[in-house]
Amino acid sequence: MVFIGQEGKRKKEKGKRKKERRMKIYKLIRVSYTKAGTYGVLLDNEGNPICCTIEPPWKDNQINVSCIPCGFYHCHRTRRIKSNREVLMLENVFGRTLIQIHVANLPSELKGCIAPVTYWKKFKSEQGGGESTKAFNKLMNSLEGHLSLFIYIQTSISIHKTS
Repeated sequence: MVFIGQEGKRKKEKGKRKKERRMKIYKLIRVSYTKAGTYGVLLDNEGNPICCTIEPPWKDNQINVSCIPCGFYHCHRTRRIKSNREVLMLENVFGRTLIQIHVANLPSELKGCIAPVTYWKKFKSEQGGGESTKAFNKLMNSLEGHLSLFIYIQTSISIHKTS
């Protein structure tokens, strides 16, 4: 038995489901660890590459000098206080605060953060990446208006400490 009011309510609920968008879940696959930096590829929900990434080298998660541990992180859009530039802020990074995805071209410009780049490039001083602003804009456009996403950071290689 369906009452008049219930049928209308069901139609509205169905309409709401269509408007809902699935949360974006991106994957960052780290492909190279060097003494100077960490290099990866960022993939969207469907496994399509968005951009390359650069990060500081792995140094046991030390504050301001190491890339962050692999893991599953929630990120949200926000703005930097000083520059008012848009960034993605990673939440609940073990032992760390203020970890962001933002524009940079060299791992030495990052204090644990992640920078999207269009390609990796050797500069005179160090290995880095080119066209970071272009890559960052591509990343933000790929979010299609979402204010947050999940990012799964993993490594494609095993890390062995050498003496």
